[in-house]
Amino acid sequence: MRSKDGKEPKYNPTELWEKAVEYFEKTLNSPNSMMRDEALYHLGWLYDKLGQSEKSKQAFNKIISDHPDFIYIDLVKEQISG
Repeated sequence: MRSKDGKEPKYNPTELWEKAVEYFEKTLNSPNSMMRDEALYHLGWLYDKLGQSEKSKQAFNKIISDHPDFIYIDLVKEQISG
């Protein structure tokens, strides 16, 4: 989609990832959230993309400790080891 001036909008993935982090952190901290495992998974991925490797590892480790039956647990373990 072009802007009113006819130029292509600039795509800034970092800005989008930071907004996504805010969303998933809210989901994670919501007392009634049933999607904590999903939020942690996405946060782990996003933190990695944003260069925050320690936060990424913490999110993935939290999945392993708190959600061992998570559907993507093998991907999480691979992410931590690799």
